[in-house]
Amino acid sequence: MNPSRLLLCLLTAAAFLAAAPASVAASSSIVECGQVVAYTAPDPGTPTDGSLTLGQLDPWVIAATATVSASAAAVLPAFAGGGPSCLSMDLDDSGVITALDFASEGTLTGPVVADSGLGGVIFDDRILVPSFITDAYPGLAAIFVTSAATHTNVTATFMVDTSTGQFTGFHAEAAFCGAGDLAGNGDGLVGAAVIPAAVLDAGDSATLAHANLEQVCADITAVGSIDNSGLTIDTHVELAAIPNTATDAEQVAKPSRTGDALGLTLALLLLLVFRAAFALDAHGSRRQEP
Repeated sequence: MNPSRLLLCLLTAAAFLAAAPASVAASSSIVECGQVVAYTAPDPGTPTDGSLTLGQLDPWVIAATATVSASAAAVLPAFAGGGPSCLSMDLDDSGVITALDFASEGTLTGPVVADSGLGGVIFDDRILVPSFITDAYPGLAAIFVTSAATHTNVTATFMVDTSTGQFTGFHAEAAFCGAGDLAGNGDGLVGAAVIPAAVLDAGDSATLAHANLEQVCADITAVGSIDNSGLTIDTHVELAAIPNTATDAEQVAKPSRTGDALGLTLALLLLLVFRAAFALDAHGSRRQEP
């Protein structure tokens, strides 16, 4: 190719890339779940960017020209400041939302922190689970309150009605270990966690009653459904006692103080007998005094 024609082609391509709209730039798609704290709709006519805040996270900017689904546009203005939901977002390379809709499901994994000011626990900086809810539903307390006490993570998947943004169900898992015991009221104790008696079966209670403060690990799964009649939760608890075999072996191998004293006495007697026998061999018999 003629060098001048090659240069012209390169310049044309460069000009085309420079003029390409921002939407052509690399982007990503994510699903985020959380309490919808604030929402401002974008306005392409002005144009004015919008914003979205979930839980305690930093707000996202919604581009003025973003595509917002009909259901999200209708529901989110009144939804803000209310319950949680999961949202599907397309982001440009600057992290600005270019498309927004409700997601059919989303998963969170993170810590649970007690917040006395808000009166409950906060999951992954995004969702508030109020104390009056965990008090009413032991299956939720067995997941979230226990994990807050033991400083361990929870993994939860939420199902969403994409026409309303409301949760329709969830699947949550928690796991933690600690000294095991059974409280007088039937609650299970695993380290700092209190597992409500209502979610323990007879086998779980027996395991904890015989744990004698030895290490116990708990795996808890809660599956819930939410409809007009309320919340239904099925909770399953798996407990495994871990005997402290290292301590037991040490106790077996370690002699008692009585054994030590008896062994020392026998050793002294044998030493005296040996010394007496050695003296007789060296000098024959004892010399009689005149």
